[in-house]
Parts: sequence; C-alpha cells; structure tokens
Amino acid sequence: SGIIMGATDALITINSDHIIIGYNHGAEQMFGYTRAEALGQDLKLIIPPPFKDVHREYLQRYLTTREAHVLGRQRRLTARRRDGQEFPLSISFSVAEIQGNLYFTAIMRDITEYEAMEARVLASERLAAVGSTVAHIAHEIKNPLLIIGGFARQLLKAPGFDDPARRKLSIIAEEVTHLEEMVAEMRDFVRQPAAQKQPGQIAAVMDEALELFQDTFKEHNIQVRRVEETPLPPLAFDSKQVHRVLINLLKN
Repeated sequence: SGIIMGATDALITINSDHIIIGYNHGAEQMFGYTRAEALGQDLKLIIPPPFKDVHREYLQRYLTTREAHVLGRQRRLTARRRDGQEFPLSISFSVAEIQGNLYFTAIMRDITEYEAMEARVLASERLAAVGSTVAHIAHEIKNPLLIIGGFARQLLKAPGFDDPARRKLSIIAEEVTHLEEMVAEMRDFVRQPAAQKQPGQIAAVMDEALELFQDTFKEHNIQVRRVEETPLPPLAFDSKQVHRVLINLLKN
C-alpha cells in the first residue's frame, strides 16, 4: 500500500460500478483532487466531457462480454484536472478479480512535456527536409541564372538593339541579379548536399566552364591557356559540384 501511494505515476482503481476506490498521491498531484475528495466518486470526475459516457459503455461491454480491447495495452488519452484543464496522458489498464468482484486499475503518466518534445522533433525534421529542398533548388538554379545574366549583360553591350530592347535586357539582368542574391541567402542556411560521384572526364567540365566566360575574359583582357601534357584519366566525381566550383572560381 505504501509503495502504491508513494508512486509518482497516478494510480486509480475503480469497481464495476465505475466508482473510484483507489487513488494515490500521484493522482492527487496530477488531477488536483485530494484522496478524500476522489474516493467514492464516479470516474467521470476526471474524464473530459466527450468521453464521460463512452468510458462507462466500454466498462459495461467488458463486464458483459469479458472481451478485452484496451486491457493490458498502453494508450494515449486526454484527462481533465480539477481546474478544467485538459492534458494528454499515457495510460495502461489492468483488471483483477477479487472474491468474485472485478476491479479496474489505470496507471497514468502526464506526457504534456513529452508531446511538446515530440512536436519540436517533428518540427526539426520538417525544417531539415525544407533545408534539403532549398539546398537542392539553390544549387540547381544558381548556374543557369549566372548564364542568363551573363548573356543578358553581353547583349546589352552588343550593337543593333533599339532602346526598348535594351531596356528589356537591362530588366532581365537586374532581375537575375536579385535572384542570385536570394539564392546566395538561401545557401547560407543550408548545408552542401552529399556528392553524387560518377566516372567521367573532368576536362570536359573544365571546357564548359571556360566557354561560358570567354567574352568576360576578353572584356578584362584576360588570357586563359589550358595545357594538357598527358590525357587525364577518367575520374569519379560529381560533375555538377565541380562545374559550380569552377564557375565560382572563374567568377571571383
């Protein structure tokens, strides 16, 4: 009796008439009713309104059929404190027959903090998924934006365009710049995704990157010369990542 009374979990026992006949100190702390106030009361004292009658029906069904649906299992339910506050709890039920009478005991634990922690973990997982998606989008659109902006700026300097056309090109270049800034901000909040390495020729990736900057090199009087003394062997590398690295290097 002393062990049961001193348990931190709430232990409540009812008889077949749905009347509380056992109520420990843990239950006093959890529900706010003293032992003297709870003993002899109907269990609906701590059951929220939507479930008051249903719980009694469950008890009557067991008494009639002796078929257990929740006995011996742990479930999550909602209970109500003395001040009317409803809260989540983890509960397990058991039944004992003593001298021909059935007694039902519930062992309950307040899981308010546990559910809050679960919600934080779920939010963290969702945030990680969003971050992964943002990282993928940012990396996929960065280089196309760079190419579009570069070509638009080159066309602005080319002859043969009237003022309306140049205005449109200018708008394209400005909007691409804004998008590039947004992508850069997104990349600051996410991590680099894992490399997807496949066998390939890295020289081809280098040639593609250099080709994109030929006009820029000329504008700044930069000469680029690539010397390949011996053919490079095939390598296992992430072509997209290497392409981005080269683009960033040449741009800087």
